Amino acid sequence: MIRELLAKNIKKYRKRSGLTQKHFAELCGVSSSLIAHIETQSCTPSIAFLEKVCAVLQIHPIQLFEQTDLSK
Repeated sequence: MIRELLAKNIKKYRKRSGLTQKHFAELCGVSSSLIAHIETQSCTPSIAFLEKVCAVLQIHPIQLFEQTDLSK
């Protein structure tokens, strides 16, 4: 449940920021395939990576774990 929530929120905030997986990956210093794996729950990101995600997306870490309407 937590991994699904995390994956959906990363994708939601990435899209809200207008970033493609490729551009987001470049800003985070990782491959676009890693972003795809995280967003599809194929792998779990590290805490260090989550910190980078929050910095790039300009969000507070707690926002990655908030249960909201994820369909938007």
